[in-house]
Amino acid sequence: MRRYVGVRILQLLPVLLIASVVIWGMIFIVPGDPVLIKLGPDATPAQLEAAREELGLDRPIAVQYVDWLSRVAVGDLGNSYLNDLPVAGLIAKRIPATLHLVTATALLSLLISFPMAMIGAASKNRFAKGSVSTYISLALAVPSFLIGIVLILVFGVQLGMLPTTGYVPIWEDFGESLRHLVLPVITMSIFFSGLLARFLKASLLAEMNEDYVRTARSKGVGERAIWRAHILRNGLLPVVTVFGLYVGTLLAGAVITESIFTFPGLGSLLLNSVSQRDYPVIQGTILMVIVAFVVVNLLVDLLYAALDPRIRYAK
Repeated sequence: MRRYVGVRILQLLPVLLIASVVIWGMIFIVPGDPVLIKLGPDATPAQLEAAREELGLDRPIAVQYVDWLSRVAVGDLGNSYLNDLPVAGLIAKRIPATLHLVTATALLSLLISFPMAMIGAASKNRFAKGSVSTYISLALAVPSFLIGIVLILVFGVQLGMLPTTGYVPIWEDFGESLRHLVLPVITMSIFFSGLLARFLKASLLAEMNEDYVRTARSKGVGERAIWRAHILRNGLLPVVTVFGLYVGTLLAGAVITESIFTFPGLGSLLLNSVSQRDYPVIQGTILMVIVAFVVVNLLVDLLYAALDPRIRYAK
């Protein structure tokens, strides 16, 4: 197991290196001049040239990349072009809000998807099974941004029950923090609970038709014992891996949700940085999201290996 962990960690290094190259290349594809945005349209050519030289934008792209990568390797993400603040500090201020949003969304998605998948797979009630299938279809079909807008109009504008913008840290005011999280968490959870419920339902149905389940029934083993010892235990294993992928998708989906609810997380920081061509902030934020995605999938792989003793790792 230790050797597997070491190998998996070493495998992350080329992944992150390739990701850094892609991030750097995408930045220069985006149209616009950060120096022009910073100084304004009234800046003279001499001022623009001096600013580019100061920011290092006059050097070859390869030289800029190597310099950026060497600084990232020691934890220096550079400074923002617009306000000259450290990018690491800007990201650190936004991480708690995004982690709070993603964690709450993941938990609510699990709470919704697990019983729905159980009902869809095991229930003999046609209405209940049909209701689960309808929810899954609607959750996957309706765009999240539309759900967010409807929630804002109904619960924020018409009823005035919940706040539609902002974020309150949970350690400052627990009640207000929950109230500010309700609408964005529901917006993201509907889609992702539908995804998880669909996959988990299919996994449970596949396990129900396995030979060992029929053998257990033929031996007189009770249905609850079969579900607890066989169907659930084996049916949940693939979902562990898929859940790791969905958490990474949650990080990407937070960009839209945070922009709708003016939520001060990494998503809104990235969106604002793109509109202002603030390259260091864009690079640092995307790199942080990729690192989080890679780490989550590494933890999922390790959890999967711990849950399934049949897995053996070659040298």
